[in-house]
Parts: sequence; structure tokens; C-alpha cells
Amino acid sequence: PEPGRLLFVGQVGLRKGSHVLAAACRELRRRGCRFECVVAGPPISSFEHSIFAGPTYLGQVPRNQVQKEFRRAELFVLPTLADSFGLVHLEAMACGVPVITTPHCGSVVRDGVEGFIVPIRNFRTLADRIEQLLEDRPMRERMGLAARARASKFTWRHYGERLTEVLD
Repeated sequence: PEPGRLLFVGQVGLRKGSHVLAAACRELRRRGCRFECVVAGPPISSFEHSIFAGPTYLGQVPRNQVQKEFRRAELFVLPTLADSFGLVHLEAMACGVPVITTPHCGSVVRDGVEGFIVPIRNFRTLADRIEQLLEDRPMRERMGLAARARASKFTWRHYGERLTEVLD
């Protein structure tokens, strides 16, 4: 991973909390924090609107480039306001990347273990957690290892076994 590199993957818009991430980026810059935030995904809203100012927007990228972005990231951030399940969390975790997200995502992330769960719409808390993980390499490494281990339990085989148990 590249030092200070944050990643968001998904549709850019209010529902995914892109404006919250942008506000957190502006707050981190105000604090003098050194980082780069990259957003990979198609826009629902215009990147040009001032509430989205802060991150670098790649737009829609090919799947193989998204995999490269996961490998380059130190942290994955998805401050979503509403999601049923963040498959993208598992993708980041499988790459050993700690995740910062919200409780509104059906997440597999356990707060303080594989990353952090922050309140929705709270850019300051999001900035605090990002800054904490960027500055605390041992914590980030522990969370990355825990993330990879947890993601390995979410296989199609395991899903099929659990589904069969429920149906039986």
C-alpha cells in the first residue's frame, strides 16, 4: 500500500456518503494531515458540486484497475447512509485493507477489529478515525490482518452451507 492512500469504491452520490467523505477530506487537510483520497466509481451526482470537493475522482474504472486500487490503499472508507450489504467491504478486507464505514451498511466489519464503524453524516468522527489509522501503523496492520482473516470466512461454499441450514 501507498502511505496515506484512502480508497472509496462505489457510486458517487449522497446515498453512499460521498459528500461526508469529501467533508472529512477537507477537515483532514485543515488539520495538516498528509493523505490522498481516491474515489473509483460512476457519479450519480456531478463531481463539480462543491460538496464533493476534496477527493480525487477517477470515475468508472475497469474491474482490474479496481483490484489495483485495493492493493494501493492503506484504508478503505465507505461512509454510506443506506446500503443493504457492502460487498465492497469484503473485497477491501480480502486485500488486507482496514475498513471505515457506518452502521447503515449490513457490514461484516466489527468496530475496533477490522476497522471502525462511525455514525452517519459525521465527517469529524470520520476524519478522526482516518487520522488515527493513518498515524498508527501497528493498529492499521493488526486491523488489516484481522480483515483478511474475517473475509476468508465469507466464501460461496460457506454461504451455501448456511443457506442449506436455514432451508432445512
